[in-house]
Amino acid sequence: MFFLTHFLPGNPILVRAGVATAESVELIERQLGLDRPLSEQYFEYMRNLARGDLGKSWVTNRPVRDDLRDRLPASIELAVYGTALSLLLGLPLGMLAAVKQDTLIDHVARLIGALGVSTPAFWLGLVLLYVFFFLLKWAPAPWGRLSVAVAEPPLVTGLLTLDSLLAGNREAFANALGHLALPSITLAAVELPVVMRLTRATMIDVLQQDYITTARALGIPYRRIVLTDALQNSMISILTVTGLIFAFLIAGSVLVERVFSWPGVGLYAYRALTNNDFAAIQAFIIVTTLTYILVNWVTDILYGVVDPRIRT
Repeated sequence: MFFLTHFLPGNPILVRAGVATAESVELIERQLGLDRPLSEQYFEYMRNLARGDLGKSWVTNRPVRDDLRDRLPASIELAVYGTALSLLLGLPLGMLAAVKQDTLIDHVARLIGALGVSTPAFWLGLVLLYVFFFLLKWAPAPWGRLSVAVAEPPLVTGLLTLDSLLAGNREAFANALGHLALPSITLAAVELPVVMRLTRATMIDVLQQDYITTARALGIPYRRIVLTDALQNSMISILTVTGLIFAFLIAGSVLVERVFSWPGVGLYAYRALTNNDFAAIQAFIIVTTLTYILVNWVTDILYGVVDPRIRT
């Protein structure tokens, strides 16, 4: 990670200094320590990293740790709503397609899945902005998480919708929810086919098991069999893909955050890449890696919650 960022094309000093003389470039290189051998810079970076120092951003001129701390809640909030929407729509569609296998409902659900997989997220975001913001004027302007005229609630969790509810500020909650709507729908539309297709495949496999046939022969209502036995035995696979989706949406929604000017870690990483901001790029990769590790760890714990057999 460290060496790859230093091999990126372009001179980060010129990005920082703009039009500068050779003497100015050499001076800035000495100030930033970029004139030293790369191996020496690496070991100094690792020493600082061991102390929790992620370096200083050349663009914001602030510690990268502070930048990420301010921006991570925005990405988490967007990922929560995007994942929730994809589950709320994907699970019922997948279950319905499995129960009505090879019928018109199944074909329509699979068509929706194919369209979602083949649609680029940034293109869908631009279309939604054009329709709902530019033409219909229903959505707020894509500039941040709150409108300028709305006061931000007191900081508790960093999630504006939750902080607004805790503060009893309905105006801020409605405004924050409005800003979340289009980017959340964009992310959910892209991830919904994954949830829907996995749910369908898993449910079809479960519904063909012998214990399902036995339960139907005993006269247990089919609706109850699907919503309890079949769904519960499908939850391991669904939980796995949900964890991966959530981790991806936190760290991987760079283009969507760019389209909607969402002040999260994705937009921060985009600006760091375009400005060769080494410390910010490296910190983003570290946060992304730790996010996947943490989400996978939590998912492993939840396996035991949804399936008692794993606990034993």
